[in-house]
Amino acid sequence: MKRNVLLVVISAAVISGCDGDDGIFFTKKKDPAVKPAVSTTAAAVENASTCFNDKLYKVGSGYNLTTQKGTEPAETQHYKVLEDARYRGQPAIHQRLSKSTKLTDRYLFINTGEKSVSLLGEKVLKDESYYAPGYLVKFNVKKGGSYSQTVTMTEESSKPARETVSNIKTTFKGIETITVPAGTYKTCRFELNSSVTKPDGLTKKLNSSVWYAVKHGVKVQSKDNAGSITKLIKGDINGTKI
Repeated sequence: MKRNVLLVVISAAVISGCDGDDGIFFTKKKDPAVKPAVSTTAAAVENASTCFNDKLYKVGSGYNLTTQKGTEPAETQHYKVLEDARYRGQPAIHQRLSKSTKLTDRYLFINTGEKSVSLLGEKVLKDESYYAPGYLVKFNVKKGGSYSQTVTMTEESSKPARETVSNIKTTFKGIETITVPAGTYKTCRFELNSSVTKPDGLTKKLNSSVWYAVKHGVKVQSKDNAGSITKLIKGDINGTKI
């Protein structure tokens, strides 16, 4: 008998957590003065800094990217950081880009604190172009955030020197997962809206997009103003497959 009574007591205790309509079990009334707890944990805001990879810019580091634009033949670019240097009075790294039979010496300013890369200038044989200020790629940007810049590119090899002025607004659209021939990647997608004034004075509006791989920091896809898409076919950083 005692066992049966105990079972009834336990059952009543369990069910008393639910509202009953038959009046047999009683529920504890809620105190209207007590408000339910509200979570103060805010959702994490996406930031493109996850697509900045400072290892790409260390002396001795190299990476290779094979890409294809539309139905055009695939092309491989080899990047190698040769040395720390100075370029037109500014600290820089000297990076060499090899593409087909063409060698381009590039000078970049890397700001690891701000997670940004600025292209200061490029040399191809006797031809040289430099940017004032540097052409900026900034990764420390929250989703929906943007930054603007006005960059003058001077082609010094021309006589007289030719100048192209670009007004560029870059917006971080967020983290996207995309699939290209090289694989599936989480990426930071940027949209660029530009107004470019050529040396002849003509101005053209350009819209493009670029996707950088999270952690790796290299482009895996881009779309130009005409809508043509360039995709990564394969790639490696310091010999390790991307």
